[in-house]
Amino acid sequence: MDVNKPAQAEQPHSESSGYLATTIDIFASPAAAFARIERRPTILFPLLLVVLPMLLVTAWYMQIVDEAWMLDDMIGRFGDMPPEQAEAIRNAASQSSMSLWSTLLGSAVSVTFLYGLHAGYLTLASLMSGDRFRFRHWFSLLCWTNLPMLLVTLVMAVNILLNTNGQLSLYDANSLSLASLGLSSESVGIRTLLDAFSLPLIWALALLVAAYHQWLHCGWLRATLVVLAPYLLIIAVVFFFAFR
Repeated sequence: MDVNKPAQAEQPHSESSGYLATTIDIFASPAAAFARIERRPTILFPLLLVVLPMLLVTAWYMQIVDEAWMLDDMIGRFGDMPPEQAEAIRNAASQSSMSLWSTLLGSAVSVTFLYGLHAGYLTLASLMSGDRFRFRHWFSLLCWTNLPMLLVTLVMAVNILLNTNGQLSLYDANSLSLASLGLSSESVGIRTLLDAFSLPLIWALALLVAAYHQWLHCGWLRATLVVLAPYLLIIAVVFFFAFR
């Protein structure tokens, strides 16, 4: 019994060290991080590491933004909207009593749901191909590979800090989005895609493809097509309606 106690006492330290090592390796040595996640998939730590800073910056943004200006900016992104429709949106927004806490809760649930949805898709693909990876593996991998999204949170915090009049679009606050980097389109759908996709998101997806390639020992083409199929489908639908 006495022999086992030191090992048990060291376990929390080794676990926290493992989290730290995986966090560093996701950026510095992804292959080592993928191998560690494969052996011991963890969810709560990487999920909180991504979501909590995002919620803090969102709360900060909601406190400093000029709400009337933000609403006009969002309406303007829909292109030529009839005045009566725009006014109806303003009236509906003025009557809405959504609190900061409900906004933050909605953001956290949305991110977790999207990760879970993608993990569910990859789990289904695993079941169809007969490999050994299950939902916990994929959900953990998605949380870890999305750590580059912390760069978006950091950039948004800097832009909020530099803004002095509260007239900062949530989309413009992310200077790493494809739209902020100069890409544009007349189509509302394509503009939405350009606002949603950012360099850190592309980095995160590249990590996910690399992890799939390493875990399943498959070719790069298969890994890319399987992992990115949901995104490719969304892009195809947006472009279809944009150019039909």
